[in-house]
Amino acid sequence: MNSQTIGFMPAVELAVMIRKKISPVEYMRALLARIAELEPKINAFAYVAADHAINVAKKAEAALMGGGRIGRLHGVAVTIKDHSNTKDMPTQHGSQMCVGDQPGDDAPLVERLRDEGAIVIGKTTFPEMGWTGVSRSPLTGITSNPWKLVYNAGALSAGAGASAAAGYGPLHQGTADE
Repeated sequence: MNSQTIGFMPAVELAVMIRKKISPVEYMRALLARIAELEPKINAFAYVAADHAINVAKKAEAALMGGGRIGRLHGVAVTIKDHSNTKDMPTQHGSQMCVGDQPGDDAPLVERLRDEGAIVIGKTTFPEMGWTGVSRSPLTGITSNPWKLVYNAGALSAGAGASAAAGYGPLHQGTADE
């Protein structure tokens, strides 16, 4: 499985392929390999949950094999902006003041994604507390544009946009209105 091809595939296509042709674990390993390859240059993630993603992919695969509940996004990777709560990952708002903050619950959008079988692979970079329109924070540094690394990715969704543009997967979520 080609990690570049799989990273740019639309979510609807991926969901169908995961149900019929590809293993959620294979897909997740390919995606994580792509992230490991490119992330040092792009810096789109505030937190990568590789082990968690593989464990959830194994459960997704078991559900496919054993007739468990299959949601609309079953096995599809998603990223969450670092300002939305995730109960199993830190939510740090791009700020040194929030390093290690661990919420007790998921934000509603995260809960809905997980209910449909999406696998959260990590948290994308976010300017400190959302105060600036550039992709730079004291916590994560600068997020680069994946197509032109010398450029800043820009805006509040820099990490989310850069991760999608780099082929880290089809979906990113961060606010209820996205």
